[in-house]
Amino acid sequence: MKKIILILMILSSLVSTAFAKIQVPEDSRWVYVAGDKTQEDIWMDLYTFEFGKSLDSDYRHKDHTFGRIWFIRNMYSSDTRLVLFYEFDLQCHTARLLSGTSYDGNGNVLASVPKSYTEEAIVPDTIGETYFMIAQTLEKIHNDKEMLNLFYKMAQEDSDKYRKL
Repeated sequence: MKKIILILMILSSLVSTAFAKIQVPEDSRWVYVAGDKTQEDIWMDLYTFEFGKSLDSDYRHKDHTFGRIWFIRNMYSSDTRLVLFYEFDLQCHTARLLSGTSYDGNGNVLASVPKSYTEEAIVPDTIGETYFMIAQTLEKIHNDKEMLNLFYKMAQEDSDKYRKL
């Protein structure tokens, strides 16, 4: 997974865009996760996260609980946006990239990677661990409407503040 992200980042840094710049997502479905507007920031799609069994019936851990979440990673110095769809095995503490595409500031596709069938261990103190912790937390509260609504409200408020910076 790290290799795929690195390849996307390298490819995207080779392309410069003169007309448009990557911006924070304005759609309220995307909520701020981490970062800053000078280097990079990360956003999560509130509308499409889900939990259940693996999408692949032949996957060896198919009976484990999985979380699937879309993320946006904006890299301002290279004017690049990565849109990533991960599947997290919450029992084994692993992840696989189901979809990854990088875009320039004009929204043009720079690179796209196919689904990975190889799960990667979650490495401590990395952005992958941040993604995994989000999946773990959401899995714990996604059936509790009160907690989930509180999470939505707080995530929206934090995202609105960040967008105004």
